[in-house]
Amino acid sequence: MATRFVWNIAEFQRIRKAPETEALIRGMTEAVASACGEGFEAQVTQGRSRVRGVVITTTPKAMVRNARDNTLVNNLSAGRPT
Repeated sequence: MATRFVWNIAEFQRIRKAPETEALIRGMTEAVASACGEGFEAQVTQGRSRVRGVVITTTPKAMVRNARDNTLVNNLSAGRPT
């Protein structure tokens, strides 16, 4: 008979909200925003169940550049941890 795997939900939730996780996500989003250039901003927030990070456009020029050139999608790899 196979060994049964049981998730430790409390620990899983703790990791998703940990300061270390927030620092990792902040670094990743800032790297993407930096690679995109001027007009892009990284935002990290603590949600109810996890830390969330987004990169947004902050200027009309950046919005146009992103729509035309897919700037955010093309620079996602800048946020990969090494």
